[in-house]
Amino acid sequence: MSIFKTDYWGGNSNLYALCDAYFDQSKIDIECDPNRGLPSAVPSITSSPSFSFLPTSSSAPTITPDCSCGVGEFKFELELRTDSFPQETSWQIEDGNGDILFTNETAYNEQFTTFNHEYCLPVGCYDFVIDDSYGDGICCGYYGDGYYKASVYGWEEVFNGGDFGSQAIEHFCGEDVCHIESSKSQSVSFSSLEQKNAPTSAPTTASLNIETLTSTVLKYFESIVTFFKNLLPF
Repeated sequence: MSIFKTDYWGGNSNLYALCDAYFDQSKIDIECDPNRGLPSAVPSITSSPSFSFLPTSSSAPTITPDCSCGVGEFKFELELRTDSFPQETSWQIEDGNGDILFTNETAYNEQFTTFNHEYCLPVGCYDFVIDDSYGDGICCGYYGDGYYKASVYGWEEVFNGGDFGSQAIEHFCGEDVCHIESSKSQSVSFSSLEQKNAPTSAPTTASLNIETLTSTVLKYFESIVTFFKNLLPF
């Protein structure tokens, strides 16, 4: 999206070349069309081109993760809402070897009730396995709209659901975002958490002030006007 646009006329009574310049912070695009027709009165330039700027976006918000777990661990939180038959629902968390680390321990007995569970898990990947003994899940039917959802680090949702048959399996992973280096702040931004998925090098954006932009535009326009003078008969 262009930062600003300006129209420029050659200032010659025999030449009418309307040029549009589109700017952003990294390049300048100039489009001229001498075939738009000659106006009855050619405008003259009495002052420098005027520019209108769009506001720039603010920096990405900063999020502070839940750092209540130890070194080499991450916080995992589960929220589960029961349906009409809560006793049919059970779940467990398994590690990569299939070993069961946590379960709901006791049967759910309260209908349409939200339960919250939180654990500190060692860095790695896991499976959340939820079962319904009747085979109709916990959501989206005559017997109530139950659900489950989970997050890591205290804010990042990793899965959610509820509409399944006898069993659903959700895979998730976590890392220690709080103890990467003891000297670093415990504040983690969106961009730093997703850095592993970003390209190895990102393009930089040049920062140009208004004086530089104006000077560059006028130089381009002068070159274009000279070009059309050599093409068009006067």
